[in-house]
Amino acid sequence: MNTIQQYVESKECTGCFACADICPSNAIQGQYIDDALYPIIDNASCTQCGLCTKVCPAKKDYVYERENAEVQTFAAWSTDVALRKAGASGGVFGAIAKTFIQNGGEVYGATIDQLRIKHTSINQIEDIPLLQNSKYQQGDLTGIYKEICKKLENKKSVLFSGTPCQVAALLSYLNCKKVTGDLITVDFICGGFPTEKPLKLFLQTCKESVQSICSFRNKNHGWKPQGYKYEFIGSSGNLVGRFFDVLCSEPRQRLVTWGEKSQLIVRIK
Repeated sequence: MNTIQQYVESKECTGCFACADICPSNAIQGQYIDDALYPIIDNASCTQCGLCTKVCPAKKDYVYERENAEVQTFAAWSTDVALRKAGASGGVFGAIAKTFIQNGGEVYGATIDQLRIKHTSINQIEDIPLLQNSKYQQGDLTGIYKEICKKLENKKSVLFSGTPCQVAALLSYLNCKKVTGDLITVDFICGGFPTEKPLKLFLQTCKESVQSICSFRNKNHGWKPQGYKYEFIGSSGNLVGRFFDVLCSEPRQRLVTWGEKSQLIVRIK
């Protein structure tokens, strides 16, 4: 076994896993190193095709920006009260997703799966809250790029929401596959996302067995730093939680190991 570091340094790897999706021999799998999920290569299965190097946004240092494009900037919030309350930044993503689904499209975004974060797809308006709100933890996108590629080949309209490095990975994957289609991407200004270390630190102090993450953020205290709160559902079915100020406290540099690269990749307009 060998790490993807033979192609790109770990400090540059954003954990997008486009390399795993494009590998024709399924030689790349995820493995946790220092609480972060990294791609690992099985040398026995690797055919040295080089596609993992070709698709890697960090290795290629792609800049996804349309030349001479006029950039327009808007400030907005959703007029749908339910979407606005469920969202983290005015419910704008929820409003876009709702319109997209109403027009027959499929929406991809990050959701909570027990104690993990993963990308999934929805095509029903009632499922939009699954993809709303912030998730301050590394997510798993294995299989997502491949799935979206097939949807676009089948003339399906796709809306993809993710971090800038995840959007860059999707576009790089589609570029390698020479696939185009009705794709809209939604990303955000990103300073990096935490590893699973905050989660593990909480679980070490929790007296009750934790079944799943309920949310990473609530509005009980408005937009103050105390809004960053890990909330969990315990084995009793009750909500157990503790304030863990991941983004605003001193341990930030110790807990956030991803993200330097994501700030450098140009966001899609």
